[in-house]
Amino acid sequence: MENVIIDVVIGLILIYAAFSLLVTSLQELISGAMLSSRVTIMHRLLAEATGRDVELKKRLLDNPLIFALSPGEKSAREGIRLLRPPSGPSEVPPDIFARALLMELDPAGDGKPPSERYATPQQFMDALTEKGLAKPNASSRRIYGALRGLLAGNETSWSGFEAAVATWFAQIGDRADGWFKRRSTKFTIFIALPLAVLLNVDTMNIVRSLSSDGELRAGLANTASRVVAEFGNTSNATTPAMASTPDKPEVIALSRLQDAYNRLQPLYFKDDAIGGFRRGLNKVEDACVLIASNRSEKHNKDDREFPLKQRYVSDASTWLDILGILRTNIRLASDNIEKPRKQDSGGSAEEDPRTRLKSSLYCLAHVATWVSSATTISKDPAAQSAMQEAAKALEESTSALVELVRQHVPPPDAQQLFLASPEDFKDCSKRARNSRDAMNCTRERQTDISRLPLGLTDFNLRKQFCNVKIGGQDKSVSTLVSHQDIGPFGLCGNQFEGRPQIGLDPMVLNAKGILAGWMAFGLGILLTTVFAMLGAPFWFDLLGKVVRLRTAGRKADADANARKATGTLPLLPTQSGAAVSPPSAPREAGAAPARPDLNGFENSLTVREIVALQQRLGVEPATGTLDLATREKISAAQGGNPTLTPTGYLALVGRPSLASDVTTLDANNRPRLRAPFATAQALANNLMAMLDFVGRIPATEANFSDDLRALCVLYRYKDDPAMPPETRAVFDLARNKPAALDELDEALLNEILSSRIRKSPAWDRIVDCPWLDWALGELGQVEKDANNRKASNPRICEYLDAVGGKLGDSGDQIPWCGAFVTWTIVQHNLLLAGRTALPVPPANPALATNWNNWGTDVSASPQRGDVIVVRVPNSNSGGHVGWCFAVDATHVTLLGGNQSEGGRVCLSRFPITELIAARRG
Repeated sequence: MENVIIDVVIGLILIYAAFSLLVTSLQELISGAMLSSRVTIMHRLLAEATGRDVELKKRLLDNPLIFALSPGEKSAREGIRLLRPPSGPSEVPPDIFARALLMELDPAGDGKPPSERYATPQQFMDALTEKGLAKPNASSRRIYGALRGLLAGNETSWSGFEAAVATWFAQIGDRADGWFKRRSTKFTIFIALPLAVLLNVDTMNIVRSLSSDGELRAGLANTASRVVAEFGNTSNATTPAMASTPDKPEVIALSRLQDAYNRLQPLYFKDDAIGGFRRGLNKVEDACVLIASNRSEKHNKDDREFPLKQRYVSDASTWLDILGILRTNIRLASDNIEKPRKQDSGGSAEEDPRTRLKSSLYCLAHVATWVSSATTISKDPAAQSAMQEAAKALEESTSALVELVRQHVPPPDAQQLFLASPEDFKDCSKRARNSRDAMNCTRERQTDISRLPLGLTDFNLRKQFCNVKIGGQDKSVSTLVSHQDIGPFGLCGNQFEGRPQIGLDPMVLNAKGILAGWMAFGLGILLTTVFAMLGAPFWFDLLGKVVRLRTAGRKADADANARKATGTLPLLPTQSGAAVSPPSAPREAGAAPARPDLNGFENSLTVREIVALQQRLGVEPATGTLDLATREKISAAQGGNPTLTPTGYLALVGRPSLASDVTTLDANNRPRLRAPFATAQALANNLMAMLDFVGRIPATEANFSDDLRALCVLYRYKDDPAMPPETRAVFDLARNKPAALDELDEALLNEILSSRIRKSPAWDRIVDCPWLDWALGELGQVEKDANNRKASNPRICEYLDAVGGKLGDSGDQIPWCGAFVTWTIVQHNLLLAGRTALPVPPANPALATNWNNWGTDVSASPQRGDVIVVRVPNSNSGGHVGWCFAVDATHVTLLGGNQSEGGRVCLSRFPITELIAARRG
């Protein structure tokens, strides 16, 4: 009963969520795009913030800082309801408002911030007082009073004063959010109510339909499970994860029945105790009515060949015959395939699919009981364990069959079929040889979609406003019609004269009346409208919680089935004295040891995945187990929640855990820099396609080369959504743990090998400076400070060779920042693929200061991708060169070589005052 209630609730929530999403989309279209409600609210907010000074508000909207926040050349203006939409920005950042307001309060400033004319905010306010803004009749007296109140504590600090004004405006904005919500609520009502009527989303009708139609109810519940499994849930609850949609009852029933057969068959022939189990109770003809006429095959262990109905369910020799026949019956009945009848047979109730399912359930329950009673009949512990597994499988199959019987729609009777499709019923009845043929014909003409309780279809409207009156021998159709109420629009005006010769009585449709029809319809529409006002996010969040509750209930049912099948006591001890337990599923290679204090997801993590998590969290040492130190870090990162979920792991590590879903690698076979690697070509092909570097890796590559490493490092950077880009994890690894970039763990490897089908726009080449992709791939290359090629990092020697003259022979101890920039330009120009080439490097490019005249001077406005030369006091050459990666008012961030302690490719920040040259190719 509780499963039915939960499925009804899930179906309702799914419909409400979809309907609320539609209402919200229409509301945004009408209120947002067409009526510009947010712009209207912003005008009202600015009026409040300027003390209702119309002239000040107009100047504020024309201020360049705010004017640029809305498209077009015309000044912002308020709208006229239903005649003209408003124009202007839909949102003004508080800091922008503060600066613009102070600028416009001082018109004599000629568009300059007052901080350039007045040394302190106190002097500025004194100047406003002298201009008369504080006078009682001044239009700006309210805003002057507000600024005077905000001045306290910030008399000498312009940044503090502007921050106080911005905070004040943000607090007014909080009130504006309330205005918008109240305005949106009104729109929701006016949209949801007519839409509910137009789509006929009647809550009362939906509840009646879901309560009576098990197949429809189960279909919506399974759809909801797939929605939650596909899009996930943001909740951090530790209830069972929705990793996949639960199997349908018919799948569970048939698969577990087959599992039981596979275990029982070898036991019957190999174990004498089980093969000879006979109790002579429960005849097949009593327990299994529908299959009693079938005959069994002759078995080697039993020379009897009696008809199946004369044998006993309590005997092991009968189990295999019954299970095979039951599996066929359940499969056909679950697909609504009726048993063929002999010619001119009138049929019987036993041939109905639902009745066959109920009969199969009754029979299977008897078999499961006797198999459970025989679990300890053998003295072989392995046989006992296998018998317990078979008993569990039969119990789970029985429970699934119970659910299937509940979901299976009983065949509609004649009245229901006439109400659903009067014309089809009358047409089929004219040619039918019996009532069963008439009903089957009508059912075949109906479509499954017509059963969905949505839309203004004739079927739904008749269910909502009509019922059936039936006559007997004493009532003809004319008598019924004389008292017929055809209802609105003649909806209930159908009659059926009956066919007594095949057992069909006269019937007419009749309107339900105001109370049962219209009032129920109005209440259902009103409930739908009210629930739609809660919003789609509320319903989708609630859907995830209820679906998890349904999944938890299924797990509890599975545990209960195991106890029903095997009891609570252990099996006979083995020779060593240990109890025999059913074999558990083997864990994957590389998985951490299973522990009872971990949830299912945590137990599926491999040691390497836990190490990756510990590295991201800064746990030292990285033990590969979820120890106390790791738990404390997880709790701190997740706001007090120490439990890991798939969503939480993704947020912490930056990539999903794939250990339980993919084949893991042996530790010796993981890709390491410049070492042979069996799947190097597959890895290269995927990365080149994903990162738009086609042709970079030769087809003969069999090692995890420097170029293949570079593409893996670039993938780490591209796939990290952290903003701003300089905060991404790969830069921290390059500076502090560069060795981590010289190999791939199995999780990241499998992620790359399976990611080609999900091409992400984030992986595209950098449009304005694609050469930076070459430099980014080199992150973490560290010098060995050697004076010869053999002892040096061979990749850095390649940088030096790009300068010319086999400079790499001198080793990587010589300064190589200019060589790194040179190598980047050379590689970019060799593989342009339609992109613009950069100018050739200057003469002797290894010397940083020689880049001062390369390309075009852009020292006034450097940007990402430019070559930057900065002054380094302790450098032998007095300068350092690298690629501009980011720039702000005080610092420039360089992506370059020979940076940081130890000389490596990484990001480093330099004061903007130390900039010597900024050159653009």
